Amino acid sequence: IDPRRVYVCGFSAGAAIATEIALTQPNSIAGVIACGGAFSARPHQDPSLTMPLALIAGTADFNRLLLEDVAADLSQRGAAVRLWVVPGPHEWPKPQALRDAWEWLELSALRNGRRPADPALLQRLLRRALARGGEAEQQGRLIEAQARFASLVSDSPKSEEGLMAQSAAQRLTNSAEFKAARQRNRRDRDREIAFLARLRAVIDQMALHPPDPITRRQTIAALGIESWRKEGSDTAQRVLERAFWDSYELGLEGLLEGRLPQGLAGLGVAVALRPDGPLALYNYACAL
Repeated sequence: IDPRRVYVCGFSAGAAIATEIALTQPNSIAGVIACGGAFSARPHQDPSLTMPLALIAGTADFNRLLLEDVAADLSQRGAAVRLWVVPGPHEWPKPQALRDAWEWLELSALRNGRRPADPALLQRLLRRALARGGEAEQQGRLIEAQARFASLVSDSPKSEEGLMAQSAAQRLTNSAEFKAARQRNRRDRDREIAFLARLRAVIDQMALHPPDPITRRQTIAALGIESWRKEGSDTAQRVLERAFWDSYELGLEGLLEGRLPQGLAGLGVAVALRPDGPLALYNYACAL
């Protein structure tokens, strides 16, 4: 193992652990692949990240918005960060997505001297990255394709592959299909944020002014959970998963700390979101 190219990788909470290890061992870790999560104890705005950070999120991953925010924030701070949004839920990515991230870390190693200069390898990696962008475009994943092309331009702007990627990224950016896809993404993001904010407000209100059991069930039903469930899209799956964990954690916190109105409100919502889930059912029963 090349001690100059030690990478750490993790999924979900493991991704948070991986980034924390890298932050505490900056001279020993050369890069991070964080899948479905990132950072835990410290805020993601921490500017001390000096190694490349590869983030991977599924289209239906409930942590997708978090990772998008992390990538945008760190990019503005000048950190070397890339985000791949690939088809799938909150789970370990497919091997190809992990390979894409690893190859980007290897490109970084070639640029910063951690790996000896190898023009042939560099060209192979750039061509493979260009081809992956083309595959995403052919399969109709236009936002992913544009992001891949833009990343390649940033990684190697003067190479033949970088120039081809620049042309492809610009073509996609100007296309009506891409603009429509980006608008849908923004609309879905706004819907998700608004629903989660409303859910939190309802739980807080029920905790502050505890309703009777029938009113509590009616209030939870009025959230519109069933409409999300019937939608069945990646966005709906992502929203329901995020909503479950947000409400479950609020409810469990209330239960464990003796704030039973909060426990009943949060866990009641969690049970409505996941009626067959033993985790929420058991703790809701404890709160009752």
